[in-house]
Amino acid sequence: MEVNDRYPATWADLLAHDMISADVLVCPRSGDTPASGATAQGRLAAFAAPGHCSYIYAGAGLDPKKVTPKTILAYENLDHHESGMNVLYADGTVEWVRLKRAKQILAELKAGRNPPNLPQ
Repeated sequence: MEVNDRYPATWADLLAHDMISADVLVCPRSGDTPASGATAQGRLAAFAAPGHCSYIYAGAGLDPKKVTPKTILAYENLDHHESGMNVLYADGTVEWVRLKRAKQILAELKAGRNPPNLPQ
């Protein structure tokens, strides 16, 4: 998932390098739809419009040598569920996080702490 020894800056960078499919960026509970197009350029252009991504990317510019398994690469918009969100960790696992912990994670990320400094 690395580009130039760093994690890509955006989902679009991942799409442009065929590192991810537009289908996996859409939560079934959202009103979003996968970006489509006959070419990679067409898909990228469609992706730039609102409504084609349900997840927030948190991996921008991370140094893979400093990433831990619990570093968060992406998380779900809290608007999709009333009780929590899904979180994608650098080790590839996805975890459902209840609302209280989700808010703690978001506060940690907003404060620049990734991985979040939270008690297990």
